[in-house]
Amino acid sequence: MADSETNDFDAFIGLILGKLYEARPQRMTWNQSSFGLGEMASTPEELARWKAWSNTMEWLEREGYIRFEPGTISPYNEFEDVELTEKGFRVLNSTPPALKEKRDEKSLGERLVATIKDTTLKGAGKVLEKGAEKGTSEGFRVVGEIVRTWFV
Repeated sequence: MADSETNDFDAFIGLILGKLYEARPQRMTWNQSSFGLGEMASTPEELARWKAWSNTMEWLEREGYIRFEPGTISPYNEFEDVELTEKGFRVLNSTPPALKEKRDEKSLGERLVATIKDTTLKGAGKVLEKGAEKGTSEGFRVVGEIVRTWFV
């Protein structure tokens, strides 16, 4: 997997889980445009990002962190009734050891939500749009780093 694909995967995990944590207990219906990936994929790079987002959704479901009902497959991969599972909620309410070592007692979910909100409010563009579109936004990178602390 290329570095950009790995970074996208990590960041999409954080964005998906952060949005669900903030919206709990609501169920969400999402497609690629819900994450700033545009209405149509017109380049190979855009299509690759769409696939990365969709694959991340499916991976989180297979691993038991989220559940959803598959929706329309074409032209979008739409996921209906997306919600956290009990396992996902438990993980997001925990504080990973890597964050505890930094004396940060916020839960993983709180960190993700705060980072997403902070980036959006700073006016640097929405983390979901600019970061997902280009993969270069600071917020998108930080969300990926937070996710990586979970797996340490």
